[in-house]
Amino acid sequence: MDQYLKQNDYRNKVFDVIQVGIWTIEIENGKQPRMYADKVMRKLLGIEKEISPQDCYNFWYSRIFSSHVNVVEKGIDKLIAGKQTEITYPWMSLDGSLRYVRCGGERDFSYTDGLRFFGYHHDVTHIVLDEKQNTEKPIISDYILQVLTSVYEAIHLIDFRTQKVI
Repeated sequence: MDQYLKQNDYRNKVFDVIQVGIWTIEIENGKQPRMYADKVMRKLLGIEKEISPQDCYNFWYSRIFSSHVNVVEKGIDKLIAGKQTEITYPWMSLDGSLRYVRCGGERDFSYTDGLRFFGYHHDVTHIVLDEKQNTEKPIISDYILQVLTSVYEAIHLIDFRTQKVI
């Protein structure tokens, strides 16, 4: 499996720049699930050294927010059913920072010893945070602003996150 993941250095360099990691997960009866991760995927996970596929799977799965485990499991159910799937979910990085991951994959039906899925992880933290910032409502409601404007002649509201005067 590792040979397949390492065979295209150019692709790996491009994926490193755009922060897309490649993975394969194998699940067999009576065995721990295994995740084979390329170098970029391990970097996204915060794993700097080689680890066993079982430890890699456990590390990835243990850092999914409990509020989103069901989202990931529904995605896995789709993979088992032979459907392609893509999901986005929060993930806690090794350094304790919140990351958002876009994950997509499909089932490999050529694998006969159990289930095998292959896919990608894309760190989309900057995209999700930009979208959240653009859709957040102002801290002070319009009603409160109307009351304040009737009491004072001028009010300046400053959004310190964007450094804009409202």
